[in-house]
Amino acid sequence: MDFKTFVTDTSGAVAVDWVVLTGGLVGLGIAATLVVSGGMEDLSGDISVHLASIEVGQSDRDAGGDESAWGTLAQLNPWSDPVQMMQGYLDRANGDVQAAYDSLFADAQREALDPNMNSGNEIDALGAFEAHAQANNLRYDAGDNPDYATLHNTYTTTQTQSFF
Repeated sequence: MDFKTFVTDTSGAVAVDWVVLTGGLVGLGIAATLVVSGGMEDLSGDISVHLASIEVGQSDRDAGGDESAWGTLAQLNPWSDPVQMMQGYLDRANGDVQAAYDSLFADAQREALDPNMNSGNEIDALGAFEAHAQANNLRYDAGDNPDYATLHNTYTTTQTQSFF
């Protein structure tokens, strides 16, 4: 093969392109790993410290985790969204604050007193409702009904007794 044919021949150019493209992707992957690894080490250290601080048989709530947005009481169900649930009660009551409160309180009280109901969702939603009402100057008549903190404590006691 003469030199002119060698220079103008394009067979094999695709292989060169793939080598360059693959090398670039590997380099991008390495760069992304370097950027993320520092944050992952920091997060894994935080998790390690938290896990080391929990005694065997102690729940995350007992260790002070997942405080609610409306106070220092731990959210009973950290996997639920009490603000969204509270909004659902308001929506079903067509914005009638008293009707939403009455319905939510009835469900929360039932949940606090029944050891078979173990989610805590409605009680958390009642806490969100009370905080929302206070922050937005919404009026409702609670009558002699216990507040969120009382129901929270009743629920916690009921669940503890039913466990043992």
